[in-house]
Amino acid sequence: MTTRILVANASCAYLYTAKHLCTDIQLTKELKHPESREKNIDLTSDIPGTSCRPTQFSTNTHARSAYEKSHPKKVEAERFAIILAEELNSGCNKNCYDRVIIVAPPKFYGLLKKHFHNYHPNLKVEHLAKDYTQITLEELTNHLREAFI
Repeated sequence: MTTRILVANASCAYLYTAKHLCTDIQLTKELKHPESREKNIDLTSDIPGTSCRPTQFSTNTHARSAYEKSHPKKVEAERFAIILAEELNSGCNKNCYDRVIIVAPPKFYGLLKKHFHNYHPNLKVEHLAKDYTQITLEELTNHLREAFI
């Protein structure tokens, strides 16, 4: 059985493959998304969104600007989640693995889950609600062993 392990947060991700969680976890890909760490001011354009003030053409006096509808950091986190979900979806579609373990903080996992499509009934998908992007491979192996074996 081949396991795909995704360890991620909104700004970086590590994809691992393992035949057995206790012994042979191999890093296969590292992805960075520095835009998620940018300041809000650096993520927005200089062009303001639509006005909140009613206009002569507006019947809705409570209109909101485009900026208010989507927070820049959330937009960037969602972009990264889509990239990671596509990576997982691609492997699932090719039947590259039988099990997927996603290790991510709850908010980011929610974004990933929206875009990760598990269409294979035999694929086992598990989640660990942690941010382990800063730990060593040895520590990760120990945490995975405790949680999933």
